[in-house]
Amino acid sequence: MAYKVFTAGSLATASDVNTYLMKQSVIVFADAAARNAALTSPTEGMLTYQESSDHLTVYNGSAWIPFDTTWTTYTPTLAGVTLGSGSTLSAAYAVIGKTVIVQFYFALGATTAITGDVSFSLPINHASSNRSASVGTCVVTDASPATRYPGTVLLSGTPGYAFIRVGNASGTYLTQVACSSSVPIAVWAVGDSISTTIIYQGV
Repeated sequence: MAYKVFTAGSLATASDVNTYLMKQSVIVFADAAARNAALTSPTEGMLTYQESSDHLTVYNGSAWIPFDTTWTTYTPTLAGVTLGSGSTLSAAYAVIGKTVIVQFYFALGATTAITGDVSFSLPINHASSNRSASVGTCVVTDASPATRYPGTVLLSGTPGYAFIRVGNASGTYLTQVACSSSVPIAVWAVGDSISTTIIYQGV
């Protein structure tokens, strides 16, 4: 479909309206369900707006993907952690095309325990090209005494999880190691936390 410029007095046929006018404009719907019901055979490049979420989406030829930046909360699955009671877990993500941004925060409660290699699930699987890649930095905070340990976030070999790594200065060069019940905090306690913002390529 080429782009068409209408001039004064030109005839607008049904085909012109259905292609040029409709597909070169932003179509407004109440929500995604209404959009999907009306556009059963969308054309690549179509742009729609959902009133319920104030959200723009574009059709990429196979799916509707976000065209603007909106933050969505989600509840990640944790590994290497026993949540217990009183813990704080918050996460949110934004998608721009295939770029995914995730903010993650976790603070220990009264009966929370770090049991091993800490990881959290991603809201959108990462692309295979991102496997084992470093996608951001993290901070592990010991609430008392107030100490911050810098680290790195790595994506797993299998899409879907991100792993926390912290610095180890015991050797000649700084290395990255997994968290454990005693790393980097000797005794994890209430208020200790892990926070990060990561950016990666989604599928």
